[in-house]
Amino acid sequence: MSVAFAPLLLWFLLIALVCLAVYAARRTDTYIGRRKLGWFLAGYFAVLICSPVVLWLLPPERLPAAVDAAALQKTEAAARDLFPAAMAGRPQSVDGVRKLGEWQFSLVGDSLKIAGNRPYSGLNVLVERKDENDGIIEATHYFTGAILEMIDVSAQVRPVEVTLTENTLMITEPEQYKIEVIRFTQDSMAAQILGGGFAWRLFLNDVIGEQLLYLRVPQGVQIEESKYHLQFVKKDQP
Repeated sequence: MSVAFAPLLLWFLLIALVCLAVYAARRTDTYIGRRKLGWFLAGYFAVLICSPVVLWLLPPERLPAAVDAAALQKTEAAARDLFPAAMAGRPQSVDGVRKLGEWQFSLVGDSLKIAGNRPYSGLNVLVERKDENDGIIEATHYFTGAILEMIDVSAQVRPVEVTLTENTLMITEPEQYKIEVIRFTQDSMAAQILGGGFAWRLFLNDVIGEQLLYLRVPQGVQIEESKYHLQFVKKDQP
């Protein structure tokens, strides 16, 4: 039997089982009991029938993009390699890294204070000292992508906002949010039809992703003490 006919056969089997259950309910002795059971089965059957139609009507642009094993491995490698590469002054060399935001500011004076609305969030802030005193501060928000259960959710990650007021560089991080992923499989549908529990499974196809803010400051600028755990780039690393 062709695999293409398997879902159709499953739907026919489901219809037959529901019809059989409704017929059995009508033959029960209690009118109220069979009426409740009939309404319950009818509602359940309606939900199952309508769910594929609703899914088909959803706009394609709202459906997250699924990835393959190669893309998952590439994202894992990028998340692993970004921080070491950035500490060596080469964040852009990582395959698969992307820029969520870029900023440039003109600094007046020779001191810089780095502050933020959530300095203890765990955001890595790396500082590279330039070879010259050009008076320009450069900030780049790097991100390696995020995958949950083989679904690319990178578009849901928002960049930080960076502003400069006098000699204070302000990092404004977006509010935290929660992403929930629900997967329906053939086993789950079979369990509803045939009875029995659902098997527990491990969610191993996840990559949270790595992100950091990379700052390039003029050589002679003094960085004041910050609540952020600032880490200074060592460009002499291999």
